[in-house]
Amino acid sequence: MAKEDFCFTYYDGDAARDTTHMNRLERGAYHDLVISQRKFGHLTLDQIKKVLGRDFEECWPAIELIMQRDQDGKFFIEWLDTSITKMRKQSTKQRNNVTKRYQQSTKNLPTDYQEATNSLPNNKMVIPLGNGNGDGNGNGNGDDKDTTKIVVESTRSPAFQSAWQEWKEYRKEIKKPYRSRKTELAQLHKLASYSDEEAIKMIEQSIRQGWQGIFPVVPERNNNQHPNPGKI
Repeated sequence: MAKEDFCFTYYDGDAARDTTHMNRLERGAYHDLVISQRKFGHLTLDQIKKVLGRDFEECWPAIELIMQRDQDGKFFIEWLDTSITKMRKQSTKQRNNVTKRYQQSTKNLPTDYQEATNSLPNNKMVIPLGNGNGDGNGNGNGDDKDTTKIVVESTRSPAFQSAWQEWKEYRKEIKKPYRSRKTELAQLHKLASYSDEEAIKMIEQSIRQGWQGIFPVVPERNNNQHPNPGKI
């Protein structure tokens, strides 16, 4: 079974009630089965024998008393099964919520970069400075009343287009290609806050340092200490 992206709740009270009649060896065997059930699901008797090894004959009689069996005859610890089912549902719900938020945030983005630039008045883009990344959340000091706006040309020079193509090829090489045009467009929108020359230097810096994202240029001596270089 592949590793799942959630943690289950360990109900120590239920575990304590399960093991109250067990000695130390039997309790250790019980917790080995907790780990195995989390990893493999319900267990056959042969799988339990494999997990417990030479301790099976001594420990199984005490453990069998608290084990439940499913319709296929496999054994499972009831409270653990309930916890895993509950957390799997919660994980799926969280994943769906993230997907919905992403879809809502990107549904109005143009599907093509040229379409985005052509739709702007006078072929210019107005972007709030925000927190320094052009995200529109204020002026970088938490004061939305004095929001600074940056006006830049949306069309890019041949030099930038060449650098951008090099950046895309680099991302392919590190196994991080853009999965959709919307994702690529979102990155281009962030770079719209910078001139072609600045943006090219940022791209070159990220490729040189082996980063996954594009960040403002920092002094050479501090490049390897850039905050969160792995974030996109």
